[in-house]
Amino acid sequence: MSCESELDCTDGPEINVDQQQLESEIAEIDAYLESNEIDYETDPSGIRYSVIESGTGSSPNYCTTVFVDYIGRELGSTENFVSGIDSQFPLRNNSVVPGFKLAVANMNRSADYRVYVPASLLTVKGVSQTQPPNLPIGENVEFRIRLVRY
Repeated sequence: MSCESELDCTDGPEINVDQQQLESEIAEIDAYLESNEIDYETDPSGIRYSVIESGTGSSPNYCTTVFVDYIGRELGSTENFVSGIDSQFPLRNNSVVPGFKLAVANMNRSADYRVYVPASLLTVKGVSQTQPPNLPIGENVEFRIRLVRY
């Protein structure tokens, strides 16, 4: 009789990236934020974020399905490449890109953030249909995310 270990819902997504490339992308994001005088906080993963509204309550864990309003654009662009209202994302799903999971898992209910994600954190190995869809491959992006509920 074998026993299976339970899923640890506090474990974030596995990140397997070229560290030098990630550092270059982070430097590009930092330069953009500083040149535009945007106040931001940092996540150890490399994500940068600005809190527009902090929200209330606890943050979702990585086993949670979340509902979010969001828009995404390439860093520095005014054109949205993706948007959604009350869109459902199961954070445990491998097709949800690591950068999006990390951002949402740090938010509280009703929080509204601008999140700056390095290009390296927007890919999932072996998955061609990622969530959110239409991500510009190889580009740093900015998401505006409001965590509606979970």
